[in-house]
Amino acid sequence: MKQVFKNPFGLFYDLEAEDISHCLLAYWKGFYELNNPKAIEALNFCLDYVEQHQIKVLISDHAEVEVLPQAMLDYLDNTWYPRIIGGGLKVEIYVDSQDFTGSLSIEEMFLKVNEKASELVTIKVQDVEEALKQAQHFVRVLQEIE
Repeated sequence: MKQVFKNPFGLFYDLEAEDISHCLLAYWKGFYELNNPKAIEALNFCLDYVEQHQIKVLISDHAEVEVLPQAMLDYLDNTWYPRIIGGGLKVEIYVDSQDFTGSLSIEEMFLKVNEKASELVTIKVQDVEEALKQAQHFVRVLQEIE
């Protein structure tokens, strides 16, 4: 795995070296607020990396996410997800937050995403190991159909 970004809100790895092409592994962390520049930096890096590197599969580990306030959920729903899907993302495989409030936020986020974005497949898994197996499968499928 090649680390491509790190700050207090995210740690991202490109999985090309693991033979999972077009896949980014993102460890999301903390309490996300729109007025926190480091949180926005992590979100924007992910958007830019997906667009610039033709990332098709995003593994999002939310285990350390504490909460997503309503303003952040609205931003993700109305701005971030439309842009990342427009940038080419096809599949998001995610691990839920270990924090109760964080888990409720993540569930709400994906309910909204699934209501609006029929072109994005989202899959909840138990851990990153399972997510990596799923990512390998989806990358193969996407290569076959493209």
